[in-house]
Amino acid sequence: MQARALMGLVELHILEQAYRAADPRIQTILRLKPPSAVRRRTLMLKADIAARRLQTHQALSIYAKVIEQHPGSGEAVAAALHSAKLQHVSGAYHAAEATVESLLKQNPGPSERVAHKLQNVPHQGLNLHVVRRSWSDQAHWLKAWAAHRQDQPPERTAQILAAIRTGSKLAPGARYWQARLIAS
Repeated sequence: MQARALMGLVELHILEQAYRAADPRIQTILRLKPPSAVRRRTLMLKADIAARRLQTHQALSIYAKVIEQHPGSGEAVAAALHSAKLQHVSGAYHAAEATVESLLKQNPGPSERVAHKLQNVPHQGLNLHVVRRSWSDQAHWLKAWAAHRQDQPPERTAQILAAIRTGSKLAPGARYWQARLIAS
């Protein structure tokens, strides 16, 4: 109970951008050895703070810990997406593509199964309404642009974009870029 209350305070500190105030509370929560769900969420909050502070390596390390220690959880899926996004914006395109590829291999099958895992994962910079329904579409989008930034052939990027579902919110952009890439 105490860990959950502290986690609520950490979330408030993040909203207020009071990251220094959040740090000791995160350490206290982790020292209390909370239930797995609270630990996963706390680690995600810790990684989010590191990313907001532009401590990319620390954030990636924490996301990797979530993926390794809690495979199959919604937080592991969210951590992989966060990692790929962070790797992409920091110019580590090969790493971003590898992270997404690993995510897609570890979570084959219908998006709905993984979406169920994401029900209680905190927002942390991703549009979880979209991710809950189409995490694989976001993964393919990141993978396509990581490939493009590595100067892969336009056909390869277009092929990756083709994997985005027609009903997805990303579909119009994916179809537009497919046509542009193929025409070039």
